[in-house]
Amino acid sequence: MSEYDSDYFFLRQPKDNDRIPSLIPDANTEDRKFRSKKQPMGSPPLFFHNAWKDEVKKRGIHTIVPPVLFSGADIIVTSEIRNRLLASELSGLSLHPVVYINDQDAWHEDYWFITFTEELDCWDRATSSFEEELSL
Repeated sequence: MSEYDSDYFFLRQPKDNDRIPSLIPDANTEDRKFRSKKQPMGSPPLFFHNAWKDEVKKRGIHTIVPPVLFSGADIIVTSEIRNRLLASELSGLSLHPVVYINDQDAWHEDYWFITFTEELDCWDRATSSFEEELSL
């Protein structure tokens, strides 16, 4: 039995916090079909930047660089979190290096893109509860 058999969490990007960047890939990364396919070993890192860079700069907001970043439903994590995930030996887990270029054009290279190349169904629907927030 692995650790995720008894504990699991849903990760969602916090709402109403303009200091947390919302990432989008650059054109080269987008062309690589990285969301559902394992990237070849040794291939270049994926590159992301804040989709709202111009807007937050105009409003004088300084974004932060948290240990978990989101690109839509995709998740990008630091090496520390990556190492913990690798220790869990999750089936189908694939991690690929990421460079996040922040709003001041500084490169953050200690990130990894998470994808699963096979279904990981670990949600015990009979004993769990989850209420999705609905927004109209």
